Amino acid sequence: MTYQHFTANEIATAIQELGFQAKIFTDEDRPKIESASCGVRWTAQLCGSDPFFNSMFLHTPIWIKENPLQWVNNWNSCHWSSMAHVVMPDDDTPLVADEDGDYMIMVNFTYDFEGGVSHNYLEHAFTQWLRTIDELSELEDIKMCAARSSQSSRD
Repeated sequence: MTYQHFTANEIATAIQELGFQAKIFTDEDRPKIESASCGVRWTAQLCGSDPFFNSMFLHTPIWIKENPLQWVNNWNSCHWSSMAHVVMPDDDTPLVADEDGDYMIMVNFTYDFEGGVSHNYLEHAFTQWLRTIDELSELEDIKMCAARSSQSSRD
């Protein structure tokens, strides 16, 4: 059976069926689901009209010490399903490292449900995302948001 919309509970259930915990919450009036894998926290931001969402934006922030634009270019040239972008200042100030000397990068996937997707597709989307989190967790030159111990049952 194919769907063009999923509820937050259906999306959270797909994460849980893969053996991970999923916490639904609202941030700035936007529904999100927080989970973790490989000891790394990540978020699914739900898009569309509550309670039926037509897409999701999976993301996790990372921090690197050197040349964030080069890191992003290297990542994006080797990964077809995820995208990385440097988090830029809100104003026109130049990009500078934070007080720890790190640059923030957001790595994300976007999944659109319009046109119809199955529950299996949703699980496959999360499996693909979890592979990305696993790959990122093995890189030694980056920092990531550590998972809270109660976030994931498979960490």
